[in-house]
Amino acid sequence: MHGGYMSKQLPERANLEHLKKQAKDLLEALSCQEPEAIETVALYFPSQHNVGLNDAQLVIAREYGFESWAKLKDYVEAQAVSLRDRFVGITRQHLPAMDVRQHWQWQIHHHQRS
Repeated sequence: MHGGYMSKQLPERANLEHLKKQAKDLLEALSCQEPEAIETVALYFPSQHNVGLNDAQLVIAREYGFESWAKLKDYVEAQAVSLRDRFVGITRQHLPAMDVRQHWQWQIHHHQRS
């Protein structure tokens, strides 16, 4: 846990875009008066008056045990860099430098399409 209450486990390979979508989905569910969204948001914003995207992002961050969206974002980005660094390090042991770049670009392109 990274500070605060945690009700969800952050995926091992968390994706910032997916987390942003979760915040938007939460905001949409709140505007539709969905009971689960109301209950979740009420944990952090009891009045739920004028809850916006920044507030929804804070709720998502806190649900994963982070004090703020910025700390969650920093953590996810650091994990992505760490994963990339490990990949490049291992791959460099087995492929020439040009092949590493090409393979990494293919991985990024393939991941964006899925």
